[in-house]
Amino acid sequence: MRHRLKFLKNKILAMPWRVIEKFQRTRACNNVNFVAEDADWAIRWVGEGIKNGLNNESAGQFSLTTIAHRLNSSVIHFGSQYMWVDWEPHISRTNKAVVSFFHGKPEDGKDSAKHIDQFLYSLPRLERIVASSEIMLRRLDSWGVPKKRSLIC
Repeated sequence: MRHRLKFLKNKILAMPWRVIEKFQRTRACNNVNFVAEDADWAIRWVGEGIKNGLNNESAGQFSLTTIAHRLNSSVIHFGSQYMWVDWEPHISRTNKAVVSFFHGKPEDGKDSAKHIDQFLYSLPRLERIVASSEIMLRRLDSWGVPKKRSLIC
């Protein structure tokens, strides 16, 4: 039930932005948006570190955000696979999506297994998956994630 309520909340939040998008001209994907939870967690600080490093080289090309549903015609890097699974059905199809996958396996429990199934179902919408370790990269490979889509950082 909690998952269904979260899904409906995200759908309602995204709806006005999908309507606005219909009336906008499409533009090239030249902006990268790193999506992090609205919390003081490690994923947010990873995004801050990338932003600070990249903005020295290419000012304004990278931003940190918590509002994936408002973005269109952008490259969106989701800081966690959990956020990606929550927002994937609601983000604009004009975006190119990248996701970081830090941890998890079906053996971790019923909720984890369900989440991984949802993640694997969403693969067609992903351009790249950034694995946190060699172990995670091998795990993604064993789940059938194409090698050309996954990399390690």
